[in-house]
Amino acid sequence: MFFIGLLLLIVAAVFGVDFLWKNNVHIAAPRVFGEDLALHSTRSLFVLGAIVGAVALLGIALMIAGARRRTGRAAKRRQQRREFGELRDERDRLRSENADLHARLGNGHAAPETAQPSQPAETTDLTAPENEDQHATH
Repeated sequence: MFFIGLLLLIVAAVFGVDFLWKNNVHIAAPRVFGEDLALHSTRSLFVLGAIVGAVALLGIALMIAGARRRTGRAAKRRQQRREFGELRDERDRLRSENADLHARLGNGHAAPETAQPSQPAETTDLTAPENEDQHATH
């Protein structure tokens, strides 16, 4: 997009410079690039100038939009590289930690025990009598 805008700006500038260069003194029969434009009224010349100006502004707008787009992509790539570096560092750290744990297990050293959940205590039914035989005989 940037290069299309640059191309439009260059075309408008070359057209304008050539128009001024060839017709700097007398604009009875305006010529551009060696061709007669067949414009004989000031209104037509004004419209031609407005069109050239619009093309130049369009070129500038496209250049600005292309530069913003490129800057946004570059910032996104920098962020992705930063995140990738962090992930790579994390991977390397975990890889070395894993190798250390494998070495400790391979040498007969047990890994430090992690907190194991304790066995749930057996629950007693508080509504049931403790000894059913005693209640049955009474």
